[in-house]
Amino acid sequence: MREGCRVSSDFRSPGDRVHVSVDPSRCVGAGHCVRTDPTVFDQSTQGTVRLRRDDLPADHAEALTEAAALCPGRAITVR
Repeated sequence: MREGCRVSSDFRSPGDRVHVSVDPSRCVGAGHCVRTDPTVFDQSTQGTVRLRRDDLPADHAEALTEAAALCPGRAITVR
C-alpha cells in the first residue's frame, strides 16, 4: 500500500459496517475509484469524486481499500 494512504483494515467480522468518506478538494479526477467500485463512487460534472453511498457491509472493504490506495490525491478515507 502506498505511503500516506489513509486506510484502516481492522475489520472485525463480516457483519461489521465499513464507512467511506471523500474529500473532493483533494480529488484530481483520475477516476480510479469509480472503476474500482462504481456502486459506491461516482464523479461530479466537474470530474471530482462523489459518493453514491457511504455506509457499506464489510464485504466492500477490499474494493474500498483498493480505491483508497489507488487514489493519487488521497481523497478517500475508509474506516
